Amino acid sequence: MHEEQPQQRQQPPPQSPEEGTTYIAPVTEPSVNTALVPHMSAISPALTPSPVKILESIEPEIVYAGYDSSKPDTAEYLLSTLNRLAGKQMIQVVKWAKILPGFRNLPLEDQITLIQYSWMCLSSFALSWRSYKHTNSQFLYFAPDLIFDE
Repeated sequence: MHEEQPQQRQQPPPQSPEEGTTYIAPVTEPSVNTALVPHMSAISPALTPSPVKILESIEPEIVYAGYDSSKPDTAEYLLSTLNRLAGKQMIQVVKWAKILPGFRNLPLEDQITLIQYSWMCLSSFALSWRSYKHTNSQFLYFAPDLIFDE
């Protein structure tokens, strides 16, 4: 007796691209979004700080100008006080940037470039915000000890 072997069905050969079929790799290659940004669902919620905690941790410190109101308000004294305050604020901008999430992961040259191109904008915005918050935009609130009313 002759037993029949079950016939194995063979797959047809793959069609070539000329016939209109495009082959897709089974594993997706990383894109800009997936390669640089971790997938948040893979991170435990207990390890992820809340947005409020992040904002509280990066809140800039209060910087004082060191203004002495007992000295006469000469142009030289006010300008030198503003200059010292700007130096202190620049140091605070660098410290603040270092605690921003992801900033330290950038190459050092990029960190420096970002600070160089943004310090004036950050300082202007901070002055505007302090003036609005503390004096309802009536005065220029450079620091708690240096408020211009004229």
